Amino acid sequence: MREYSSRTVPTTYLMHDDSMTGVHIPAGCALLINPDIRPQTGMIVLGLLNGEPIVRRLARTGRHRILHAENSHYKPLPVTNETDFKICGVVISALINLIDRDI
Repeated sequence: MREYSSRTVPTTYLMHDDSMTGVHIPAGCALLINPDIRPQTGMIVLGLLNGEPIVRRLARTGRHRILHAENSHYKPLPVTNETDFKICGVVISALINLIDRDI
C-alpha cells in the first residue's frame, strides 16, 4: 500500500449513490479522503457542487474541468468559472462492506 504524508488527518465520506460503480465504489462504500493531495487529472475527488457533496473522476479540457462519473447513467458535469464547485480532497482508499451487500 502506498503511504501518504498529510498535514491534516484524512477524513471519511460515505458514498451515497451509484455514480462510481465502474471503479468498484458502490453506494454505502466508505471513502478515505486526503485534503492535502493536489488533485490531478484522472484522480477521483470529493467535492462540493452547489453545496452538495459529489464524488467524481477529475478531467480537464483546456482551461475547464469536467467531473466524470464511472457509471454511464450519469452525464459528465462541466465545471466553469460560474460553477459553484470546490474540491475537498482526493479519494485515496475505499472500504466496502461485504456483509450487507446484495450479491
